[in-house]
Amino acid sequence: KAFSRDENGNVYNLTSERADTDFASFKSDFEKAILVGTSGSGSEKSLESIKKSRQFNPSWYSETDSLLVFIIVSDEKEQSYSASSVKNQEQHNTNIDEWIALFNSWKTEENRIKVYPIINKAVDSFNRYMLIADKTNSDLYDLASPFSTILDSISTDVSNLVNSFPLKQDYIIEEDTIVVTIDGIEVDGWTYLDGAISFSTPPAHGK
Repeated sequence: KAFSRDENGNVYNLTSERADTDFASFKSDFEKAILVGTSGSGSEKSLESIKKSRQFNPSWYSETDSLLVFIIVSDEKEQSYSASSVKNQEQHNTNIDEWIALFNSWKTEENRIKVYPIINKAVDSFNRYMLIADKTNSDLYDLASPFSTILDSISTDVSNLVNSFPLKQDYIIEEDTIVVTIDGIEVDGWTYLDGAISFSTPPAHGK
């Protein structure tokens, strides 16, 4: 999906098609959209940035039931909190729970938010990035690892999720009790793993 107009009226096309056909323009638009530079705050606030991105550019975000993926690349600790109120591990855990609850509130279905931190693990103060990855059922990656390997891993995970449909987790579900129907017709070619139904061949959109 192309980025629509931002709060300043600028339009950015960051689709994969644009990257394939005109990478120079894609790169230029990407740099403008994320305001590359060194004049910002010295306190990196990745979670706050995610919140602000959606707040100021809601048209950049798709339907409420679709998968939403964030990839965070940082060599600093995560500081989206008030230093005066978050001082120990328990408070950090609670603070992260609040951020995840906010992100999940943007979706009408469970397990539709994924956050993949690629970080310097040595500076992950109070394991904030580790908690973020764990609570969104994502993976934490080391910034020193080859990016090609990291992105291959993320793309595989996301591809599998796009073809999966999470079930409500209000109770324990036994796989042998599940019956899957599409338009009232029972179908095969699916598996149940980690609370979601995955299809070898996904059904048509809207089914």
